[in-house]
Formats: sequence, C-alpha cells, structure tokens
Amino acid sequence: MHFSSHSTVRFLKAAVLFVSAALGQATFALSPGDVVIVGRTNNTSPDAFAIVPLVDLPSGTTIYFTDNGWTGAQFRGASATDGNGNEDLTKFTALSTIPAGTIIRTGTTSASYAWTTSGTIPGVSTAYAMLALATAGDQIYAFEGPTNNPLLSPTTHLFVLDDTNQFENATSSNSGGIPPGLSQGTTAVTVNAATGGTISVNPNLLSASNDRAGWLAVFGNPANWVTQAGSLPAGSITVSQGGLPLVSISAPDSTAAEAALDPATYRIERTGDMSAGLSVNFSVGGTASLASDYTLSTASPVVIPAGASFIDVTLTPIDDAEIEGDETATITLQSGAGYTPGATPAASITLVDDDAPDSGVTLIHQIQGSTDTSPMAGSAVTIEAVVTGVFPGMGGFFVQEEDSDADSNPETSEGLFVYSNLGASLTTGDLVRVSGTVTEYNGLTELSPVASVSKLGTAPLPAASSVALPQASSLAFERFEGMRVAFPQTLYVTDTSGLFQYGEIAVSAGGLLATPTNVVAPGAAANALQASNNLNQLVIDDSTNAAYPDPTPHLFGAENTLRLGDTVTNAEGILSYQFGSYALRSANPLAFVRANPRPAPPNFGRTLRIVSSNVLNYFNGDGMGGGFPTSRGADTAAEFARQRAHILSALTQLNADIIGLLELENDGFGPTSAIQDLVNGLNAAAPAGVTYSPIVVPAPIGTDLITCGYIYRKNTVQPVGAAAVNMSNVFDRPPIAQTWRAANGELFTTVINHFKSKLPSGATGADTDQGDGQGAWNARRVRQAAALTAWLATKPTGSSDPDVLIIGDLNSYAMEDPVTAIRDAGYVDLMRTFEGVGGYSYAYDGQVGHLDHALASDSFYRQVVGADTWHNNAAEPDLLDYNLEKKSAAQQTLNSGTTPWRASDHDPVVIGFKPGRPLR
Repeated sequence: MHFSSHSTVRFLKAAVLFVSAALGQATFALSPGDVVIVGRTNNTSPDAFAIVPLVDLPSGTTIYFTDNGWTGAQFRGASATDGNGNEDLTKFTALSTIPAGTIIRTGTTSASYAWTTSGTIPGVSTAYAMLALATAGDQIYAFEGPTNNPLLSPTTHLFVLDDTNQFENATSSNSGGIPPGLSQGTTAVTVNAATGGTISVNPNLLSASNDRAGWLAVFGNPANWVTQAGSLPAGSITVSQGGLPLVSISAPDSTAAEAALDPATYRIERTGDMSAGLSVNFSVGGTASLASDYTLSTASPVVIPAGASFIDVTLTPIDDAEIEGDETATITLQSGAGYTPGATPAASITLVDDDAPDSGVTLIHQIQGSTDTSPMAGSAVTIEAVVTGVFPGMGGFFVQEEDSDADSNPETSEGLFVYSNLGASLTTGDLVRVSGTVTEYNGLTELSPVASVSKLGTAPLPAASSVALPQASSLAFERFEGMRVAFPQTLYVTDTSGLFQYGEIAVSAGGLLATPTNVVAPGAAANALQASNNLNQLVIDDSTNAAYPDPTPHLFGAENTLRLGDTVTNAEGILSYQFGSYALRSANPLAFVRANPRPAPPNFGRTLRIVSSNVLNYFNGDGMGGGFPTSRGADTAAEFARQRAHILSALTQLNADIIGLLELENDGFGPTSAIQDLVNGLNAAAPAGVTYSPIVVPAPIGTDLITCGYIYRKNTVQPVGAAAVNMSNVFDRPPIAQTWRAANGELFTTVINHFKSKLPSGATGADTDQGDGQGAWNARRVRQAAALTAWLATKPTGSSDPDVLIIGDLNSYAMEDPVTAIRDAGYVDLMRTFEGVGGYSYAYDGQVGHLDHALASDSFYRQVVGADTWHNNAAEPDLLDYNLEKKSAAQQTLNSGTTPWRASDHDPVVIGFKPGRPLR
C-alpha cells in the first residue's frame, strides 16, 4: 500500500469473499451477497471498515480482504511468490458461529472471531496486514482462495463497496473492476464520497427488519449511504427468514481407490433455518458407473437432519479386475421443494484403479514382488513413476509410484533404482516414463540396461514411509527397498570405519552396540546378542559410489569430525541395498548432533597414574629422519611426523607416571630406537623438573616386529631391580613385568601384555574360530592367560609385594575365556568395576568393547581410586589418523598439528592409584 496525505479525498472499494472452513471442520458455502460491507473510515490509524453477514457464519469461516486492483481476470500483480502484488491482505476468521445480522468492525476482538493483520501467507512472500488506503482512490477486495495464496486463485466474491464514480479494470493498484458474480445495485454499490472521513449505510435504516434480498436492496442503493457519518455502524440488524435456503455440494475427500477399498466423501450443505430436516435431490454422473464401479451410502433424495447444516454421503469403490484406469463420479444437485441449488451444485470424486494399465506400463510393486528378488528379473518393462532422488555419483536415479498407484500389499515395495545416465537432467518431482530390463545387482532390484527415459511432467512426491530400528527380521526393510523412508527416532553413530573410503557410516537405535562377548558369556548368549545387534544397524551412505569422496560427508562442528555416539533424529532419505546391508541414501546432508563430545583425559586427583597406551605401530624409520617406509607404521617421514605429534600430544595430556606401551617397534633401546624417540619427545614437551626414561631390557624382546615397553616419570616413581621378560614360546609378544617404588617407598608390580590377535591366518584345530563370538586363536589366548598368572605367582621380578597390576591389550573382550581365566586366578577387573558393562576401548564392525584391560590383585585393587578409558581414539573416524594416502590437500588438514585425537585405534586405559593407602 502506498500512503499519501490524509487531507486528500480518500476513495475506497471493498470486495468480500468467503473462504471455506479449515480442513477437518464442516465447510459452509456462501454465495454473493451473503456478507456485505456497511461502512468504512479513513480517519483512524489503521483504517477500518465494518461488515455484516446476512446468513449465519459457522465456526471456521474465513474471509479475505485486499485493496489490490481487479483486472477482470485476476488481482493485479498476484503471483506464486507475491500473492498480493505488494498490496495488503487482511483475514477474518469465525471462531464460533456468528449469527446473521451481527455487525463486525475491523480491529475489534472477540471470543467469536479474529482479525489476522500480521503474519505470513504460506508459500508466498506476502504478509497479512491491516489495509491502508490511498487518499487518491483505492479499493478493497475479498475473495475465496486457497490458504497458501488466496489472491492468486480467487473464486466466489460476495460484495463490493466503491466510493469512486465507476468501476473499471485495474490500471494501477488503486483501481479495479467488478469481480465475476457481483452486480451493481445489490452485491456491488458505488458511493460518491466527496470528502474523507467515514461513509456508511444511513444508521436510521439499520433498525428495520428485512430478509436477505431486502437488505441487499438497501445496501446496494447509493442513495442509502451517507458521508461524514461519524463512527462506523455497530450492534446488529434483523435478518428475517425470507426466501429459500441455498444448498451446495463439495468433496472434502475427493479421491477413492480400489486398493484397500479406500472411500471418499461428498458433503451436501445448506444455509438458513435448520430447525427442520431438508430433503435434497441429486443425480449421479461421471465416467464411473454406480453399482458396478462404486456404491453410495445414501440414494437420492438425501435428508439433511434437523439441527444440522450438512450431511455426508460416502462413496465406496468396488475393487474389480477390469483394467479401466482412473474414473470420476459426479453428484449434481437437482431442484426440489424448500431449497434452491447454490453456486456449487456439483462435485466430483476420482476413483483410482488398481489394475494393471493397458498402456504397457508395469507397476513397480509388480516388479519388486513380495520377496527379496524380483519375479520379473530379466524382463523388459516400462514404468511411469515420480523421481525421488537423482544420484549422478551412483550412475542413476530412484523412482517411486505415485501414492495413488500404490497397492495394498505391505510386502511389496513401490520404489526402484534406475541405473542410467539418461536421467542426468531430471530433478526430484519429475514424472517420468522409463523402459529397461529388470536386473538384480548385488541384491538391489533395478532397471539396467535402460532403453529410454522421458519426462511426462511433474507430480507430488510420494509420502515417506515411517520405518524404525531395530528391524523385526533381516528382510523387514525389503518392503521399502528403493522407497522414500523416514526414521522418527534418534539414531546413534556406531561405525565410521567406512566413512573415509566409501562415505558411509552405520547407526543404531538406543545407543552404541556392545560387542556381545564384552557383556555376555561366549556361546549361545553372545550369538543371540549378535543376532539382535545385526537387526539394529543401518548404513547411512552419501550420494555417490565413488571411493574416497572429497569432501568427506557427515563431518560437522568446529572439530570437523563425526564421533561414535553422535546422533541424528528423524533421518529421511531413500532406502537402498548394497553389499549385504540396507542403506539410507540422502542427497542432502543429515543434521547430526554432538551427543558424544571429545572428553578431557581422566583425572583422579593426587594419585599415581598408570596408563596402558597403544601407539599404533610406532616405527621411526632409521631414527634420523629417514629410512621410510619400514615394515609397519608410517610410509613417509611426513606421515611419521603426523603420527608422532598425535601420540606425543596424547601421552603428554595423560600426564602419566608409568606408561605401558603397545605396538612399539621392536628395535632395541639405542639412541635411534622408537622408544627412545618417544622419550625424547615427551621430555621436550615436559615442564621443568619432569623427566621421562625408558625401562631397558635385553633386546630383542621376542621375534615379533612389535613389542611392549615402559616409559616412566623419574621424579615420581623408580624401578626396583631389572624388568622380567617371559620368553616362553606360548607368547607371541613377551609380557614385561617391572616392580616399582613409589615416592612414599611402597612397592608394586605391573606387567604389560599384548596377547595373540583374533586374525584367523594360520589357525588350526582348537585355535580356529569356534563360532562362539571369541574369534580365532582363543585357545592360544587362554593358554597365554594361564601362563601369565602362573608366571606372576612365581614373583618373577624378585618382589614378594602382593600389589600386582596386569595391563595391556589381551585381544579378548571382558567376558571371553582369557579374561575370565585371569579373574578366576584372583584378579579384579578394574575397568568393569569402575566403568560398568558399557565401557570400551576399541570399536570394530559397528560394536564397541574392551580389548585393553587393567586387572589387579586384591591388595592393589584396594588402593585404586579409579579406572577409566580416555575416548580420544576409538570414537574418532580413521579419516583423522596420520595416513596421507588417498587424502586430498583439504582432507590432510583435518586433525593436523599437535592434537591427541585418533592417535591410535585403541583408547588408553588410565588407573589412579594411591600406594600404601587402602581405600576399601
């Protein structure tokens, strides 16, 4: 609205249009003249006008007002993004029944109605606003239209007030013509207002009693209007029952379907007196046939009951086997005694056929069938469906049947992948026809090869099906293969091992998944839990099949990471199948939440801190900056620099007094050795007065390329005697025991271990995987556990002090036989005691558990303040490790510099110990 001086003569046109009640309420069809304008004023701020209904307005009735110009076909400037052409729009809503004759003024408030003068029109940029009228001449129109843009598609107009000399088609925002259905002298009136201020129907005329037609004659006569009348009319007028009620029909539910016999509804409504029943005649027509294609709940005539303003007539389709396509059924109101058919005397319902079309088109659910393989594999077919996602990186696009074409069988999918670059120009929402051959590719039903793809138009996206984890069975998701799905739940990231290479992760419901043998006994219980875990995982993949996607998807936050335990809620996408797993594909990034933030190292206060830390094949080349690659670890000096920075950062922040090392290069203890390199780095970073030193033992320590080792802080603890090394051939990497003296003189012994791995290579007999959840070489690890406890019983370091702590990677989860054997020998599982059953130090195959342990003699346990795991490694994606292969320049900057994150694949275990001070 453009404002100008109030001293100028102001002009006004007003047109009113009724909008049907909100979905779910009884609608009420108005006709021209059912609501009129009885006055307007331009000397207030905001400007105001008054209306009066000549019929009862039910709750939910909505009337729109605008001061834009009518061009003869539409409102000037109205569009899909600016519905009001940059003019104002005011909305009136009845909150309860408004009796005929009630005079209502803009800006007033009531429990019976509301004026909306601010807010957004759904779908367009126009905002609701109270009308502001140009002093050089203006108008207000009101009309019926959809809630998301009522001005773009007006329908029934009710009344027009004009204070200029004539109506005309709009040439500007301040002029306009008479909308269709309105007539000068009854539903349109021209009033010549020579001055500003207020114009209204002469108040002396409002005390009379008239029927609807009589009042329209009063309001439509410009001689009955006065200017400078003071305030707007208020109160009410008397509308007598004169003339016949109007009857109209609509179809609130306008679609019926043969599938599942889905019904639809006609609604027949009346105006006027409802004290008695009203019998209404109607006829049926359309392309569908009554009795053979559908039935009606009521035959003609239908009676609107006394006290009711409407009655519903239900159409129920007949599910036949005839291929007839979609048809329509139309009810048309016929004249009868006691009523007049209104402005909408007919309504139609579409009947959706569920039989195969005769155009050679095959429905997708026929292709998918009700099993995990297509009954039409190898067949050439043509489909017509909606594009639900275009994935150039996958080499094709997904399509899904329109909801109206879906069948009633919950076991059949309505979605399909089309493997073809012929759809590269398509977008989501395109309606396409595709011809190709049905193929099963790695378990995914698809069309390939594809002969042709043609766009037919656009269509609404099919509704996303609601699905959830865990699955009821391994094939429960098959019915949704290729379809739009939504998970209305919070899902937890449980696996990021495929993130770097494949852009995929795995999620589960309820939290992280425990490795079964970490929480239950091996065998039947572990296998049952594993089966349950398998049903509670879903792959979330990116939009491409390319290896090592760049940028890596799903990373978020200032840290640019995605940690195990982070969450995503209400994930939506397309459910695909790949390499034995169902996968959610989304072309748009999902909104992850940092539910497992990066933690600080465990802190037990003033205690002696013992750490078991895996250093991930720490091989330092020739020890002088060269000699790469070596047999393991970093391939280049640049990679080693990254590895060294992360490990030293982690070890420095742990602030340990004793560090038991794992996966350390077995190259002795000379000045260029791997362990001396770590000591040098720790000392360089240490504050004044802190010095670290290695425990030196005769080299080599066994025959493996890697070994265990110790580094200790010289100012807080001292070794007592030489370390003891068990060189028995039962051990692949010999355990190293060392007795220590704390600052208070108390003695205790630690032993660092690295048991045989679970890799099956070379396993025979009892060492093969027994299918009980413990993996390969379990029998050997049991022998190693027995040999370890037997060796410790001999006091191998020469100390008789009973305080003993076993630490290291036992390559066995907490409930597996080797750990159980050590517990049975009298040792307390510190991690299980202090962390509970949910603790973990390692993640593998979407599950977490403790491979790294701390088991204490009873006397040692009594002096332990706490034991915890620092999750700086296992929860982080391997994308962030030291390796540079396959990483772009941008990816190499992730987690660069001196950070402790993903320094290894195992988390360090930390024990807080107060020697000589029993706590329990």
